[in-house]
Amino acid sequence: MVTVMAAAIGRVVEAWYLGTELSAWRAVRSVGPIWFSIVVAFVLSRLIVAGGTLLLVLPGLAAMAFLMPLAPIVSLVRMANPFAAIRRSFSLVSNRFWYVLWIAVLTGIVASTLSLMLPLLPLGVVALIDEGGQEYVAGASTIAASLLVLPFVAAGAVLTYFDLRVRAE
Repeated sequence: MVTVMAAAIGRVVEAWYLGTELSAWRAVRSVGPIWFSIVVAFVLSRLIVAGGTLLLVLPGLAAMAFLMPLAPIVSLVRMANPFAAIRRSFSLVSNRFWYVLWIAVLTGIVASTLSLMLPLLPLGVVALIDEGGQEYVAGASTIAASLLVLPFVAAGAVLTYFDLRVRAE
């Protein structure tokens, strides 16, 4: 889901950069023709990160950093070949690895903290009322927190991609 969000947000930011406007609906629809490449790139990136994490945590973090701009690359460069997009992601990040790693780690920490903290307020209110249904409120508040946090994670990947492009080219 974050991958598709990053692809759509990348299209919106690209339109702003070019001086045009792109509605949210048109941005999501523009991702449609490349959805298969996005899904394959996502699955490959998760396999790479999982393989790195199985070795040790640090190779997994390194893989996560190297693959952070992958969705914007597939969306904005319109790369139909996910393997070429992964190579492009590695080449963009290689010159600024530590910078991207810190952005990825800090984004993950902030997203995790917000995802854990935002559902606590509705759960606290339900606990005070003590009428039952806490599991429903927990589920709904967790989904709502994800819907608030995930676009910011996707936007962080898009902005990191644009920053890497500007500095590299």
